[in-house]
Amino acid sequence: MGTIVTISGLPIDIEKVVAYGLEQTLYNSSLVECGIMVRDAEYDALANSTGTTVKMPFWKDLQGDSEVLPSDGSTALSTSDIGSGLDAAAINHRGKAFKVNDLVKELAKTMANDPKADPMAVIATRIGAYWSMEYQKMLLACLKGAFAATSMAGNVLDISGGAAAADRTCNADTLIDAEGKLGDRGSSLQAIMIHSAIERKLKKDDLIDYIKPSEGGKPLAYYGDKRVIVNDELPVEVVESGEGAPKTSKTVYTSYLFGNGAVALGEATPDYPALETDREKLKGNDILISRRKNLIHPRGIKFKGSPAGVSPTNAEFATGTNWERAYEPKHIRIVQFKHLLA
Repeated sequence: MGTIVTISGLPIDIEKVVAYGLEQTLYNSSLVECGIMVRDAEYDALANSTGTTVKMPFWKDLQGDSEVLPSDGSTALSTSDIGSGLDAAAINHRGKAFKVNDLVKELAKTMANDPKADPMAVIATRIGAYWSMEYQKMLLACLKGAFAATSMAGNVLDISGGAAAADRTCNADTLIDAEGKLGDRGSSLQAIMIHSAIERKLKKDDLIDYIKPSEGGKPLAYYGDKRVIVNDELPVEVVESGEGAPKTSKTVYTSYLFGNGAVALGEATPDYPALETDREKLKGNDILISRRKNLIHPRGIKFKGSPAGVSPTNAEFATGTNWERAYEPKHIRIVQFKHLLA
């Protein structure tokens, strides 16, 4: 049995709630489930590092043409060194506190006509799902900043300025063009993240299929062989053009195509409590505090910013000057696709 604390009359096993919360975070993450965001022991070890960032050195592909073997006994083959590079990821220290007021708890029992109704119990069981949503927000902030870096232009397709609807919207032809940003590596892209408005368009175009998993459960959406992930947190920007009045405007949607393992996920065991309780006696509030230390990183795009605090905020993640491409463009398994709805 782990450490037991009582909050709002509810006994909580700290270790079990922490473990369950992390399990639910990963279970509720479609990014993890479809293989885009991958957690392993290496990333966990990196997340356990000290400091605000961690270095991730890598070897580059071997270069140079092969040579015909010499036959004169004196000519030597020329030699080439193996190149290396350096990726870097930020370490996140995040926390969130939830409170339940004594009177609210009593009111909940009355409203639910249930003497056992307990909002704190609900909070404890939903921490994992909460962090799953936060992880996606953090990743989207990272992607916004990373793809705003000038060095990432090779992985961006922006067709929002197209004259004809077929040239400026997300459709079968333009999605092929987006995949083509990775050249002969384009077939490795296995998922697409889109706004729900774009999902509805693709449904009307009869481009989305729903396949029921063999183990049962809710059917999963696919565009061709790519898993479809719908997220309304994706950027939707109204862009105005022209001088004087009237100005014209257009709504630009951002979608992403991902390959397997495009995003690294590392979960650390922090020195501070991952879950903690508190009591504000004079205010009648019970408090449950959840903390996470982790690493969420688009592989091959180096974070080079200097956070104002112990780790970057989402606004700092979303700043383009804080990022720089480390891998060759085709080796970065993410494409940003900017387009219109109609």
